[in-house]
Parts: sequence; C-alpha cells; structure tokens
Amino acid sequence: MEETIKVSNEFKQAIKNPFAKYYYLDMGDLVSNLFYTFKRNLIPAKEISFNLVDKYSDLLKEELSKKNIEIVFLLSREETNKFFDENMMLYERLEDNKGIKLKEDITLKELITKYHGYLPIEILETIVDPEVMVKVIDMYNEENIKKLVLKKKKD
Repeated sequence: MEETIKVSNEFKQAIKNPFAKYYYLDMGDLVSNLFYTFKRNLIPAKEISFNLVDKYSDLLKEELSKKNIEIVFLLSREETNKFFDENMMLYERLEDNKGIKLKEDITLKELITKYHGYLPIEILETIVDPEVMVKVIDMYNEENIKKLVLKKKKD
C-alpha cells in the first residue's frame, strides 16, 4: 500500500535551497516598518495601501534572498484581521478597506519599540538600509502620483 505525504511549500523551498535561513513576518512587521521608513525620512505618510504592503513584501523578499534568507509572509485575511485587533491603538483600516492609516501622534520611537526588538538582525539591517529605504519611498511616491493623475482625470 502506497502512502501519500503532504509537504508544505516552505519545506519544498528548503529542498531547493537547504542553506537558506527562513523567517516569518506578518502584517504588523510590514506595516510598522513602512511607516518607520516614512517617519525616519520625514515623509508625511499617514496612510498606505494594501498594494504598497504587497510591493514592500516583494522588495524585502528580493533583498533578503541576496543574503540567502527566505521570508515566509503571514498575510491571510485572518492574519490581517488579527493585526487590526491587536494594533487598534496604532492603526485603523481606511474607510474604503484598501489600506491602513497610522493614528495621530504615533511616534517613531513607538514603532521601533513595538516592532524592532524581536526581529533578526539580518532583517533589521535590510529594513534600515538606505538603498532599500529609497526604493520604498519611490514605491510610495509612484503610487501617490498615480492617484493624483487618476483624480485629475475624473475632475
């Protein structure tokens, strides 16, 4: 009798690259570090889209893979709802349900205290890397320019 063994996607990736380090990041890690990047660079961003969060996760995955680090993102609907429940003092959903708003008066220090303390050093180094920060700011600016252009077309 032949048995079937189910293998997780993470295990399949490990087989492809058995020497990589694997880490898990969730919505809180991504969102807080996006806002961290903006506050650190004096960008007055109070809202980010889920689309930007996706692009940021792709960027981190790409940058960390250069260091032989693989990231598994926990970004399901359930995880996103959990994120809002656990972080209601810092963030809220945008009314159109397409993004996240940082609540007023949240400081850079609060974001660092809540989210940077437990991240592995390789991930922190990537998040604070000036080249990565420039790419994140460019993604944010590009997204907002598109919004302005679309708004002008409507008007």
